[in-house]
Amino acid sequence: MTTIENQTNSYTKFENITSDWKAGEGFFIKLQELIPEWSDWRYVANQTGGFLGFWYHWNEIEECSIYIQIENSFDYGIKLILKVSDWEPSTDLLYEILGEMKPFAQKNGLSIIKPDKYRAGETSTLAIVENAFTVDNDGNLELENFVGTLKALEKTIDEYCEEINTAGNKG
Repeated sequence: MTTIENQTNSYTKFENITSDWKAGEGFFIKLQELIPEWSDWRYVANQTGGFLGFWYHWNEIEECSIYIQIENSFDYGIKLILKVSDWEPSTDLLYEILGEMKPFAQKNGLSIIKPDKYRAGETSTLAIVENAFTVDNDGNLELENFVGTLKALEKTIDEYCEEINTAGNKG
């Protein structure tokens, strides 16, 4: 194996994912193998230096689209995030959706929290999933647990959108 292959396959050690670019890429390549629906990933430039991003699982309510994104900014760690897009940017709407979505997340065994600051833009972070990445005693990413967290997050989005869309169609 080449050095690059070794680095790419070193994503099993969690600290490698957040410190080594190739391991971060390897983690996203592995996720694409494990997630049956369409997904994509690439480098995303921003004011804080950018991140390696992975996104998938869109659903919609009248006000916006909601999807899952993983942001690996290396210097600032890795986060599992709910994003909104296709909307009229509004921090009030972010607070409203977060409040409505929290019970669905809790029912699915997840804790979602508001980011440090809401920024209403073309796409905005709605929530961060707490404790999304778990490691074993050897510092290895518990990949099965993480995939379970992703499935719970998919279910949270789908149940929330279904509830909102059904309620909206009754009036």
